[in-house]
Amino acid sequence: MLRSAIRRSLRAQGFHIVGNRVSFRQRRDKRSIRKRHEHAVEKRIVSAEAALAGDEDQLLGYIASGNEVDLNKPNRPLLVVDVSRENTQGLFWNERIQGLVIKRLLDGVNTVAEAMFKENKSLNALVVIDEAHRLAPRALPEDDDTLSGVRSVLIDAARTTRKYGLGWMFISQTLSSLHTEILHQLRISFFGFGLALGSEYQSLSQLVGGKDPALELYRRFRDPHSSFDTASRQYSFMTIGPVSPLSFAGTPLFLNVFNSVEAFMKENNLSSVA
Repeated sequence: MLRSAIRRSLRAQGFHIVGNRVSFRQRRDKRSIRKRHEHAVEKRIVSAEAALAGDEDQLLGYIASGNEVDLNKPNRPLLVVDVSRENTQGLFWNERIQGLVIKRLLDGVNTVAEAMFKENKSLNALVVIDEAHRLAPRALPEDDDTLSGVRSVLIDAARTTRKYGLGWMFISQTLSSLHTEILHQLRISFFGFGLALGSEYQSLSQLVGGKDPALELYRRFRDPHSSFDTASRQYSFMTIGPVSPLSFAGTPLFLNVFNSVEAFMKENNLSSVA
């Protein structure tokens, strides 16, 4: 069955198959081959959407219904989806195909969350997105419809899905490149070292509200990598939002965090958790 599926996929990409030999019906350059392969991948994704939607509804509905989520257990379900190029060996992979896959996943999560809300249930989930400035940039090429679709989904999700019990955490190395609509929708923000210059500092100042004493203290943050060894590194953060007891006054909170996983787990009585 798998061999038949591979043959159908190769024929859809323009290959000619005779026995165990595979060739093109006519000579083509690498760019033409990649375009046809990319089109075939997109077609496979679109054609599989109906089946994927059913599987996603069943899986996410099962997890969110409480059958797997036990609030009394120390560990909660955790799913990591890695769509980086480094983990796609043997597959033709580029940013457009990556964007199609990411958008399909985001649409599935939003659909299930909305369906559960209509049943008076909460998804009670948090979606963490690393390198968020690549998926929701402030500016993007005019002809990049795929990335534009991903960005639109994230902007809309940041506005509307909080009532569904669906939260979003955006991790980024930059503020000035992340879409302003997402920045303004975030309730809690943590700012580490590296935003004290140029456009990054301007974006930070706008979010904090131009509070000079707080910004001056932030600019005194020390680069963690300037320490002599890892044990003496200091990771400082400025945070705004309801995580701070001073949030009613709009005053940022400053803190230093643990510089090792072991220290964090020990102080939070998590040393026995696998």
